[in-house]
Amino acid sequence: MSEKLKSINTSIFEFPDLIKDGYVYVDKTAQLYELAKPGADRLYYLPRPRRFGKSLMISTLKALFQGRRDLFKGLAIERTDWNWDKEVYPVVHLDMSKASASSLSEFESKLGKMLKFICEEFDIAYDEKDSASTNFLVLLESLPKKAQERNPKSEGKYVVLIDEYDAPIAKLLDSEKGRVELADMRLALHDFYVQAKSHCGDMRFLMVTGVSKFAKTSIFSAFNNPCDLTLDARAADIVGYTHEEMEKYFHNHIQAFADAKGFTYDAAFAELLRWYDGYQFSHRKMVEIINPVSLGKALSNLDFGNYWEATAGSTLIFDTLKAKNAAPVDFADEFDVATLDAPDALTAPTVALLYQGGYLTIDKRID
Repeated sequence: MSEKLKSINTSIFEFPDLIKDGYVYVDKTAQLYELAKPGADRLYYLPRPRRFGKSLMISTLKALFQGRRDLFKGLAIERTDWNWDKEVYPVVHLDMSKASASSLSEFESKLGKMLKFICEEFDIAYDEKDSASTNFLVLLESLPKKAQERNPKSEGKYVVLIDEYDAPIAKLLDSEKGRVELADMRLALHDFYVQAKSHCGDMRFLMVTGVSKFAKTSIFSAFNNPCDLTLDARAADIVGYTHEEMEKYFHNHIQAFADAKGFTYDAAFAELLRWYDGYQFSHRKMVEIINPVSLGKALSNLDFGNYWEATAGSTLIFDTLKAKNAAPVDFADEFDVATLDAPDALTAPTVALLYQGGYLTIDKRID
């Protein structure tokens, strides 16, 4: 091919880096606008399997609420009525995967360091003698004044983005030693998240992401029952790629893939779909979603492979299947929404665990 292909990067999850360095970015800002626009819900929870683009979504929201308009040139949100002058807020970004640890003490140390860095960013004193939970409370109490000082139009509101809220629990579940401290970890996360309970009214926007629901971490009560996007039509295609996006953003890459494999374009497209297509995240909006990491690596490597499974396997799921002596086969039975939306990964039925983990998907809706 004579045309230079725009680079695909499956290891960068920072929106500014993808834009500034000229990588392929599949524009999801129209969907994000619908969630973030004035008058919409303000508090959200979005669970999705690993390696589907949750962290990139969080990074995009962070840049949006920081008012970094230069990064959004030519994207869909520029064609909306988004108020770039008013919608500028302090953004608290907690990537809980960075606090994952093999012990409770290590977790508390990592969480404290992460929170100290955030406090310093907003010129808020961090007390080393106090717990991370107490310092989190002080941070939330101090932010309205900081927001008003930075942008009077903000009305003292701020934004909280929590990525992979359940990562510390998932890390402990990876080993028998870690599971001994599971109850204490749940309590520690509960004590941390619950500090936000009386401050949700100060939040202009909240997004919490994760893989599985762990009811006893109090994520729902702590954030005043955020809008659950698990099966919401608004989030059906907010991560991953649709067929139309695949064609629009990767046409030339697919042609290069076809040339390398000796396929026609149509044959290559169909085979890529056969390997990586089929996820459906809402029974209200049945749209098939392609895994972004798998597609990106296939097009970059010019070959097929089990790329998602190599990086997104769940020890919790494997161990649960072994304990139940169950095989991860297709489920021919019908299941209601409540079964798929089980509230606790540790007690969820096998079908819900496999669905939340990305091993099963909705096939069809039966009214």
